[in-house]
Amino acid sequence: MVAMSHGVYAIDARPDLPHIRVPTLGLYPSGGTITSPQEQAIREAIPDIRFVVMPTRFHTIQFLMADECARELLAFANEVDKRS
Repeated sequence: MVAMSHGVYAIDARPDLPHIRVPTLGLYPSGGTITSPQEQAIREAIPDIRFVVMPTRFHTIQFLMADECARELLAFANEVDKRS
C-alpha cells in the first residue's frame, strides 16, 4: 500500500476524465489529504458522477468501511439499472 500511495502522485488522469461517459460512483474519505485537491476537477470532468463522502480521513475506505461501501455501490447500481 505504501508503494501504491507513492504512485498516486506520479499519475495524472485528468486528460482521460472527460472521456468517461458512463454513470460513475466515487467513494471518498471526508478528510482525505490525497484526493481532496482532485475532487473538484473530477466533478467537473465526469458529467455523470455521484460523489459519496465517507466519514473518515483514511483512503482505504474499501477495507475500513466495506459494508458502507457495498451498500452505496448496490444503491448506485440499482439506480442506474432503473434508468435503463
